Amino acid sequence: MTFSWVEKAKPEFPLAHPRIVKAIETQLAAKGLQPAAGGALKVDYHAVLADRTQITDWGYRPGWGRSVDVYQYTEGTIVVDLIDVATDKLVWRGSASDAASGNPQTNEKRINKAMEKLFKKYPPPVK
Repeated sequence: MTFSWVEKAKPEFPLAHPRIVKAIETQLAAKGLQPAAGGALKVDYHAVLADRTQITDWGYRPGWGRSVDVYQYTEGTIVVDLIDVATDKLVWRGSASDAASGNPQTNEKRINKAMEKLFKKYPPPVK
């Protein structure tokens, strides 16, 4: 089976875009899908960053009092859509989230790992 990309006028995150595309293409190739102009599937993704806060209440500890840790971080989420070109209908959607880093190499590793986990659910089981 073949796939082609939905053209994006402007990627949400231009610096991460090539990394995301490469990670998705790697996983699609592992599933036997090959890129081709006018492929049978159109591939699209959406990415979003959101600020998150994690609070851990360790409770009361003798000699220390109450202990609470507050951790703020940025979470990145990628949603991947596969659309059947013949029907123009969504045939599969997957999403993955992880903490984003200020280090591009760390983000690349996290994107690759997230896409590997996401595509374990593709193709969907036959019902």
